Amino acid sequence: MTRVCVLAPEGKASYPDVNVEDPHAMHELLHGYMELIPLPAPLADKGLVGLVDEEGLFKDPIMPNVYSRALGQPLVGPVIIARSDPPEFVDLTDADVLLLSQIFGR
Repeated sequence: MTRVCVLAPEGKASYPDVNVEDPHAMHELLHGYMELIPLPAPLADKGLVGLVDEEGLFKDPIMPNVYSRALGQPLVGPVIIARSDPPEFVDLTDADVLLLSQIFGR
């Protein structure tokens, strides 16, 4: 199991443990198929990546994710932030969770 950050569209951050080897688990969190997105420098510089539903903007563009502005792009639906150690996703560190909590709240 791997700790990730899930940013809900309405503005809630959570840190569930997910089996990132199971594409269905990630699919369920995103409500769609994964697409990698670039994150702003403070996050990308720490080795963090963003994942969204690849068809999110087509599904319901009227309900944007409240974190769209902070992430520098229009987003719809949940956003997963994970630590990347290519080619794998690995646990967010306690320092990552602290940084994400400071940026996005708890």
